[in-house]
Amino acid sequence: MSARRPPAGSPAGEPAFDAPGALRATAAGVELPAEETRALWQRFSAYMDEHRGDLPGFAASEGFAYAAARYTRGAAVLELAHEAPPPPPPKKPATRRGAGPRRPTGPARGPRRRG
Repeated sequence: MSARRPPAGSPAGEPAFDAPGALRATAAGVELPAEETRALWQRFSAYMDEHRGDLPGFAASEGFAYAAARYTRGAAVLELAHEAPPPPPPKKPATRRGAGPRRPTGPARGPRRRG
């Protein structure tokens, strides 16, 4: 497997703030303009440098209840919302192979006779 390279013009591991379309952001379901997106991502990066992994803390610092960072369709997307999304539905228990109704087995049979 090959190693991922950082975007052109950016130090390793840092987002390329000037690459068009590389960063997106939504706040309360509304896509932010490019300048606001860039500023929000810069604040997000600075906050995460100080408070690694503290997405709820960053959301609160911006006046929101929920924050998520995702990579979608070639762009890093920062999503802020006033309410956290509902949790995913519970996973169904694993079913046996060929799931369906069991066939009745009938009376027990003895060993087959060859003859």
